[in-house]
Amino acid sequence: MKLLLILLVSLQLFSHAEKCPCQTGEHKAEEKIEYSEYSIGKLKKLKWWVAPGFTLSSSNAGSSTGLNLALGANYFFNGIVGFTTGVSYMQRGFQDTPFSLSADYIDIPLGITFVNRGHLSTNQFTLLSIGLYYALPLSGESDFPATNKSFDPEGTAGFFFDGIMSFPIKGKITYGLYSSVKFSFDDMIKAPGLGSNNPTNYSFGLAIVY
Repeated sequence: MKLLLILLVSLQLFSHAEKCPCQTGEHKAEEKIEYSEYSIGKLKKLKWWVAPGFTLSSSNAGSSTGLNLALGANYFFNGIVGFTTGVSYMQRGFQDTPFSLSADYIDIPLGITFVNRGHLSTNQFTLLSIGLYYALPLSGESDFPATNKSFDPEGTAGFFFDGIMSFPIKGKITYGLYSSVKFSFDDMIKAPGLGSNNPTNYSFGLAIVY
């Protein structure tokens, strides 16, 4: 009788161990893998953002300040690295006697982006992007008293580096600080007596990220 009771108790304990695999290392490993896949899945996101602000245009011909409005999209392949593109309105130019230029441009960037700090799923992150852009002039006003002529601004390509540092705000929409540096390869305008005027633009603003 005692042997039968011992056998029944042993079978009951064995059955309970099978029903509770949470005590085994194998189950813990499977749980960790599932959690990891779930976390990575949450990080695969397309981030839209808009950033209004100001820009400082600086070149050998002089400098000027203007408005900047950027609209971008960052797609992340694995929650960390991806590509970025968008469109932005930027005012470029210079104010220096006896020459001056004020021009409006539409910039089209294309580059790579990555999460430098934080996690996309928590809305607390720093996004960094680097790549190339092309600036298409919309309109412009130039003043060259020495020649008594007005010259139209020209399209220019360049290299950019920008970043967004978000605030830890819960929800689908978060806010952050936006900064950008754009180095132009070409002169904004070609005119007699005017030297190199390929600008570097430093932009700052507030970013709204979705």
